[in-house]
Amino acid sequence: MFKYFLNNLAISVSELDPVQNDGDDKQKVIWIIALVAVVIICIVLSQIKFDISGKIKAKKEENAKRKVAKARDDELERLHEIKRKNQRK
Repeated sequence: MFKYFLNNLAISVSELDPVQNDGDDKQKVIWIIALVAVVIICIVLSQIKFDISGKIKAKKEENAKRKVAKARDDELERLHEIKRKNQRK
């Protein structure tokens, strides 16, 4: 059955007349314009992506610095508390 289908497909394709394309130059211009538009869109999207990833990276670094500073402040507070307790005794 599949072979029959392929034979029919081959026969019908071989019987087709070649398509005359009078607008070849116009079609090439349209494809070039579309390709240039796609390239420009890709460049713009990549710049936006890099800008956003830079902001995310900066935010992560800032959060890491805050975390380190908070841990340092907590440790200093704990040491001061120990010092106050020792001074009371």
